[in-house]
Amino acid sequence: VDITGVEEGDRPSLSLSLLGGNPVRGNSALNFSLTRTGTVHLHIIDVTGHVVRTLVDGSMSAGPHAASWNGRDSQGRSLPSGIYFARLDAEGRSLVRRMLMMR
Repeated sequence: VDITGVEEGDRPSLSLSLLGGNPVRGNSALNFSLTRTGTVHLHIIDVTGHVVRTLVDGSMSAGPHAASWNGRDSQGRSLPSGIYFARLDAEGRSLVRRMLMMR
């Protein structure tokens, strides 16, 4: 039991998955599932730690969701091939998935 009184195995799951393949080419879907309604942030981050694109920034309901990323930054510029990270912040936790984008 942790300090919240919740058994580790009873903790609700927060999930994030990448559909469309890795390496990423063209549009890729980032699917995630929330166990409760709350504020969600989903960012694409480059290897230097800079947020290059925000896909989700606001309140969302519990359940499955999807966000699409087309390999472009927040100004619509095509990003170069390389490693990027999808970071989901929700439910007081963060999940990060590595993506290899190839042009």
